[in-house]
Amino acid sequence: MRLVEFQEESAWVAAIVEELESLAAATLASGRGRLELCLAGGSTPAPVYRALASRRLGGVQVGLWPGDERFVPSDDPDRNGAMIAAAFAGVASGGGGGSSPSPRLLFRLWPDSRLPSRQSLAGSRDDELFAAAEMACAQHEALLRSELGERSGFDLALLGLGPDGHTASLFPGQPILEERTRLCAASIAPAEPRIRMSFTYPVLSASARVRFLVRGPGKAAIVARLAAEDAALPAARIGAADQAILYCRT
Repeated sequence: MRLVEFQEESAWVAAIVEELESLAAATLASGRGRLELCLAGGSTPAPVYRALASRRLGGVQVGLWPGDERFVPSDDPDRNGAMIAAAFAGVASGGGGGSSPSPRLLFRLWPDSRLPSRQSLAGSRDDELFAAAEMACAQHEALLRSELGERSGFDLALLGLGPDGHTASLFPGQPILEERTRLCAASIAPAEPRIRMSFTYPVLSASARVRFLVRGPGKAAIVARLAAEDAALPAARIGAADQAILYCRT
């Protein structure tokens, strides 16, 4: 897998934004007016998203799809959707697949309608929460298939990389790693909040481009393993043809 290293955040962010601007231009030239992006969660990509929010991208519309989500109450500040909405400052997020007031940014968040309340979360067993998360995944998959159509993959998937080699909520040892038909499925994380909702290998592998956004000296070892395509890592099992690791060492 191709590895591109950066010493400074500014260069790392600029490279990602430049690629997306080029992709937007190619999309418009092809007669299409919309890009579909899968977005990594966590704090690492936030500066990239803030930079993207300030770009017009030639007027192309952009569908924003968080790659995974925590199965927690809709007002939980740790939700990936909350981070993405904050990073794209000034653009209302809207839940459940609704579009934002911006004509160019279309937020496609995991559905709020099936998320637990704080009361139910405290009183529910993991198996009950997992079953509810699977229902939410089925609802989100229906939206995903209707929006992506026959492609069933993103124009660009921006993914993270955990210290155990997971990406999205594809954790080592989880049954979701063996999913071959569904595009969205529930998963159990090794740390709280344990119940997650995630895109699966079929949709990520069908994406035109995959970029792993990684930063920090502590990630050097796992980055090297992914660059070597270590099959023990869930992140290394994505089958997209065009993949790269964009690694900022600072």
